[in-house]
Amino acid sequence: MLFVFTWFFLRLWGQNQVVSEYPFKVFSNTAENFVIIPWEKQEFLTKNSNYLLYASIYVGENNKLLIRPWMDQNKDPRLLEKKSNPTRPLLSDFLSETLESYPEAKFFLNVDHNHFDIHTLLHKMITDFKIENQILIQSQYPAILETLRRLLPVSPIGTSSRDWVKLKALESIGLESVANLKGDFWQSGFLFKGKSIIDVNMITELKRRKIKVVIGPLLTKDEVKKAKEFSADGLFVVDPLLLQ
Repeated sequence: MLFVFTWFFLRLWGQNQVVSEYPFKVFSNTAENFVIIPWEKQEFLTKNSNYLLYASIYVGENNKLLIRPWMDQNKDPRLLEKKSNPTRPLLSDFLSETLESYPEAKFFLNVDHNHFDIHTLLHKMITDFKIENQILIQSQYPAILETLRRLLPVSPIGTSSRDWVKLKALESIGLESVANLKGDFWQSGFLFKGKSIIDVNMITELKRRKIKVVIGPLLTKDEVKKAKEFSADGLFVVDPLLLQ
């Protein structure tokens, strides 16, 4: 009896927490579904300047930040080339060239390397280019997210793998409303190791907390349609033509 009472109390307590949404500027002037595309597709900004350019970054030689080519997205960071080239540019060069052509360009930066000083290098570059209000940041490493959240309070920072574990565990017993989540948006594909990791209850809870839901990478038009049916806030597509 005590367990049932405690369960109802916790569920009700969680559902009645008031959540306010921070007005991040990067989300202003975007459509109902904002769209993220790989950095190599930046020519599509001429058609829609609100697209966000996805760039997965890591530390190369001389502590320079490099961008992965899309074809290497699943490659172990330790095996990536450490020298820049046209298909693997320096992040500084990419930002400089892109912002010169598209001053209001927006970026989705995935910090893909658990390097001891990557947060310092990235923070300096973001502030040097003054794009704090033009970026979203994600990483699979919780410590990096927590540090960047402190350094860049006006930039949306993603949830971590720890948040996913907590939310799924508590969702399994009907207590997802009490999960302590840190993040301004949630980004994932539909599947992980062949198993579904997104469901309606999860998305409902995230939206109740004013956490933006980004689904992708989306590889087909059917996946884009499914993401829209889930009422995703953001669509991460590998090719903008999938939206047609």
